[in-house]
Amino acid sequence: MFKKISIVIGIFSLLLFLSTTTAVASLSNATVEVSPLETGVPVQYTIGFYVGSSGALEGGRDEIILYFPEGTVFPDSLRNNLSAGSVFVNGVEVDDRSLYHNDTRLIITLPSAVNVRANGYVGIIITPEAGIKLPRMAGTHYVEVETSREQKTKTNSFTIDGSRVSNLEVIATSSAVDEFAEYEISFRTSSRGELVSEEDEIYIEFDKDFYLPRSIVGSDIEVNGVKVRSDGVKVDLATNTLEILVPAEVRIDDRDTVTVKIDSRAGIRNPRQTGSYRFQVYTSADTLSTWVNYRVGMAITTPVVVINPNEGGKDSQYTIGFTTSKEGALQAGKGQIYLEFPDGTYIPRSISTKYVTINGQNAEDVDTTPRDNMITITVPSKARIAEETYVNIVIKSEAGIENPDVSGEYRISINTTADKNKVRSNSYTIVGIAEEPDEDNDEVSSKPTVRLSSYKPGDRISLDISFEEGLLGNLRGGDKLHLIFPAAYEISGKIEPEYVTVNGEEAEKLELIGQSLVVTLPDDVDFSDYNITEVKIGSQVGIKNPDKEASYSLLLCSSINSSQIYNCSVKISETVVENDGEKPSVELTATEVGEDSGYLIFFKNTGSETMLEGDTISLTFPVGTEVPENLSRSFIRINGQTPEKVKVSSNKVTLTLPEGLLIKEDAIITVLIEETAEIKNPKKDGRYSLVVQTSTGYFAMSAEYLVGEAEPGDENEVDRKDGEIVFKIDSKIAYYGKTQVNLDTAPTILENFTVVPLRALGDALGAQTDYDDATRTVTVKYQDKELVFYIDSKLVKVNNEWKVIDIPATLINNRVMIPVRFVSESYGATVEWNNDTREVIITK
Repeated sequence: MFKKISIVIGIFSLLLFLSTTTAVASLSNATVEVSPLETGVPVQYTIGFYVGSSGALEGGRDEIILYFPEGTVFPDSLRNNLSAGSVFVNGVEVDDRSLYHNDTRLIITLPSAVNVRANGYVGIIITPEAGIKLPRMAGTHYVEVETSREQKTKTNSFTIDGSRVSNLEVIATSSAVDEFAEYEISFRTSSRGELVSEEDEIYIEFDKDFYLPRSIVGSDIEVNGVKVRSDGVKVDLATNTLEILVPAEVRIDDRDTVTVKIDSRAGIRNPRQTGSYRFQVYTSADTLSTWVNYRVGMAITTPVVVINPNEGGKDSQYTIGFTTSKEGALQAGKGQIYLEFPDGTYIPRSISTKYVTINGQNAEDVDTTPRDNMITITVPSKARIAEETYVNIVIKSEAGIENPDVSGEYRISINTTADKNKVRSNSYTIVGIAEEPDEDNDEVSSKPTVRLSSYKPGDRISLDISFEEGLLGNLRGGDKLHLIFPAAYEISGKIEPEYVTVNGEEAEKLELIGQSLVVTLPDDVDFSDYNITEVKIGSQVGIKNPDKEASYSLLLCSSINSSQIYNCSVKISETVVENDGEKPSVELTATEVGEDSGYLIFFKNTGSETMLEGDTISLTFPVGTEVPENLSRSFIRINGQTPEKVKVSSNKVTLTLPEGLLIKEDAIITVLIEETAEIKNPKKDGRYSLVVQTSTGYFAMSAEYLVGEAEPGDENEVDRKDGEIVFKIDSKIAYYGKTQVNLDTAPTILENFTVVPLRALGDALGAQTDYDDATRTVTVKYQDKELVFYIDSKLVKVNNEWKVIDIPATLINNRVMIPVRFVSESYGATVEWNNDTREVIITK
């Protein structure tokens, strides 16, 4: 009896297994035809398949699911469903309520009139009116088909033919992990790769580990030197791809070179882990993707290049400095450094090692490749270069490297055998052959001011560095300032943050990397509150002036704009005035901030000789002082006489002594500048000093003079109503009642809704705000109500209830932006929009 029961159970199990197997895998003969096989245009899909013996489908109830290839483009208007009249099943039109689209999946509920019997055929036509486009990238693709009764199966494949770009190269500055970077991507189009301006697009697909913002302003990207129009960039977060419209002024032909530059302000951040990552590039014409690997976290720092002289066509000395990466050690006698010079630079066929030094020692070998503008330098046999070590390369003018003839800004690309990524240097300026060299050319625009406590050779010093807001980028806590000293400076003291202040607050961190002092900015300083940022470095750090008298270049840049490096020249001399009683005296006719003022400057000529006709006096005014470019000499007197010539370069004024004026040694020099010269005082209250220098060797910092009040007054009070919070579109100034508040990111309009900085709105409402980077969530708490936003999601959790909002919280310029109306009204505030002033007014 037991044996019979076992046999019956076994037979039943076998039948059950067979029936289940048949039901799971019974869709068959799935086919697809696509017409036309072109990217960028709506196409028709004709799909057919047979259901299995147990796969009969009932109209009005069962579903067919179609999985389209990755990269298939659905029109924006069809995000939630497809329009009627675009899809047919077995000849019957599918109602729009029976269609659902999600990512690359289309779900079709069978029309009531369509019933498919077992082993029956299903034919689906999706017309071009549906607006579905083939993937932008050429290649071989297929569609997958599934029903509510049977598992999915693949159709036959179809191939989109295409061509590829070539010579793809990527350079990122910086290539450090988890940093916002500037990217330069260059490639060559194919023999059929012509791109039409304002029609065709360039697609750059970043590895999934790169962070891309939801939107990028077109002006942050250039194609062949021309900025993309403001709405010419789209970000596809699903594939981490930038879609860049070719600008109107750009012509790109077959076999043409294309260079795309993406500014660090675009907000693209490198991956958080060191490693090798893939970039893919294709275009509307060259639809097959070309890829290249790029190593993040394994590159040198941005190189600093100083040349002398900087005249076009002249043999020049090149001084190049950088720091190796954590894995960038170079073996003595074997490690190599590769320098790629810009077009137009003459590279000789050979260079002697006696003209090239690395960290003070002659190179082991120097190899040149003139056709590629390349120089390869081998590390000296007795000079192993370790990880995170500063490298200083000097190529003397005797080496025969000749500057380009044409004026402009140039960069050198550098990599090593260990740090293989190419990194662009800072820009350096060449003055063309046909032009008169301008000794102050590097000071045309506003630049930082560096003051030393002593300018005498060998003295241990403290430093005071000041610069205008925005000059080094929109700084915030955690950003870094790099101050790079020449090799002749000695730094051997206490490298501790307590000896450095930034706007009066202790630095977060201080590091010495090679000859570079790296200051991490404190978190509790809001730099948007300051017109001028001041960094003070104490003498305890142990910075010692060079022993030789000369002019030296101190280089300054920030981590958020490392490609912009400022050359701050200081003169080390025995004749520099230091005694307070001998410092130049400065008197102002007006001391109000931002107002025009006249100047009366006295000092004693303690230079090396008598000053004569043609000698010069230079006055360098402090950062924030506005000096008109067309300053007339008629408003100036030197010892009562009008100067022969006046030259203005940013905040530096150079006066040339007129014929007949003679100033003996130890004689008093008086410089009078009338108020009608329209030199404006800085806009910030404080004590200032200017630098006086003569062509005969005098160099001194003046005694301090006061601008404004010793303590700031009530300058932030404005005519606003108490209880009102006012945000203005595209303005970094907001008002909390009558108090003016500076924002780090301006409010803006996204998809017809206003978004404002999270912290600013929370503080104004009296709410507690928090952003969790790990979960990308924003929490706003006030009294008994808590709002939780998810970055780039329209879902928001209000206490324990989920709601859908019109616009998601998002990141702009690395700042969390939240919808102002939803948050304000959630806490009982009223919100009004003033279209004339473009202001959002919140009343609590």
